Amino acid sequence: MFDPSALKPFQVIHVYYQFQGQAGEYKYFVVVCHENHDGVNYVVCMKATSKTEKYENDKAQMAGCVYYKSKEVSCFPENTAVQPDNPIPIAHGYLIEQEKNGRFKDKGKLPADFPAKLIAAIRASQTIPTIRKGNLLEKLGEKL
Repeated sequence: MFDPSALKPFQVIHVYYQFQGQAGEYKYFVVVCHENHDGVNYVVCMKATSKTEKYENDKAQMAGCVYYKSKEVSCFPENTAVQPDNPIPIAHGYLIEQEKNGRFKDKGKLPADFPAKLIAAIRASQTIPTIRKGNLLEKLGEKL
């Protein structure tokens, strides 16, 4: 049986997800950590997007993400930006439901240099408020 608590930091998952006000579709997420809020277990993830134009056309935006070219890593088939300014808690129960429905895939783990790249992107980001930067870095065992 699938157990979301077994997901490790920096694993990439591909799961059906619906953001509020948008149609549901498959999304890539990078696992950061696990948290419990009011008795509900969550996987805290960062969204990865193949809509990379804003990063490719703006050095400041590029510095605030972790960018991979198409197939540079096996997890991502297209140019992809991992967005640290967009952490998303996904309930373990939701992931279990999606896995039962065949709408969850483990796409593997990002390379060993990913944590350092992520920390650098968080520090360089011009879109993450200072308090949130501190919280994200803390989740990664770092300080602001």
